[in-house]
Amino acid sequence: MGYDLQRSYIADTGWESTPWRRLILKADGPEGIRDAMKAEGITHVMYSPGLYVFATMTGRLSIATPDDNGTRRPYYYEQLRNWTTFAEFSSKYLEPIYSDQFEYTV
Repeated sequence: MGYDLQRSYIADTGWESTPWRRLILKADGPEGIRDAMKAEGITHVMYSPGLYVFATMTGRLSIATPDDNGTRRPYYYEQLRNWTTFAEFSSKYLEPIYSDQFEYTV
């Protein structure tokens, strides 16, 4: 989606949202994520709320892995965690400036 952008960007390339997970690890809550994004020079976020729902519903082609306590997590755990943390973050810190018919939002 970013091929036509005339600026550098960070793109999620898989269902696990690796750049988003890295921001979560750097931060202590939504405010820390906002500060980490600012420190990295991120000024805009383009996303589709339906993408997380789709990823969670379809799952991924791997076996559920145990957490630190040995409890098996559902196969969609990573997608669900990313979806819920991003939903909380976006409701507090993102102001929509554009949305199209496919629900892609900036």
